[in-house]
Amino acid sequence: MGAKILPQNFGPCQGVTAIVFCYSKMPAHRQSLWAPILYSIILYLSIGIFPRAHNLILCYYMHMDKQTLQKIAARAVARAWDRLALRWPATKLGTVPQIEINGRLKTTAGRAWLETGKIDISKTLMIDFTRQIITETIPHECAHIAAYRIFGYGVKRGESHGKPWAMMMQDLGLPAEIYHDMIEKRVVKQMARKNKC
Repeated sequence: MGAKILPQNFGPCQGVTAIVFCYSKMPAHRQSLWAPILYSIILYLSIGIFPRAHNLILCYYMHMDKQTLQKIAARAVARAWDRLALRWPATKLGTVPQIEINGRLKTTAGRAWLETGKIDISKTLMIDFTRQIITETIPHECAHIAAYRIFGYGVKRGESHGKPWAMMMQDLGLPAEIYHDMIEKRVVKQMARKNKC
């Protein structure tokens, strides 16, 4: 009897829709309490179990404003910096970089300001590709700042993605890839939508 409650094609997207529906019916004072918790659960599931979950839908329906996105990004920076601290002394690494969600960045996923230790992340791309920004772009930019602080490397043109940066990426457990494919993915999505019309 219980097995017939859910339709046969009930999957991750329907489950997310059900959670979002319940969230939308909550009183406002409960929404403010539950929003970060529910979003963290869904984001964890999308990274670990459902890599195809639609991050754009999650961000919009869970009311992910700039401030909330900033908190998520700051946690990702802290995780990357903690991992680098296992390999390099804190005296060389320095303080954890500051991060800002920048609405002006459209095609650039992230940008590291080496002297000030600040990272800018594209708001548009973070909404569209939350998982990729957290797991790839933010560690990429952290590696730039770490390489600069430890080796004094990356200021001159053409040396920002050299061996010191690649070493930092290796310490973070990531391939030393320079370019992202988020813009191409977005174009493919847009073309797919047009073809459906």
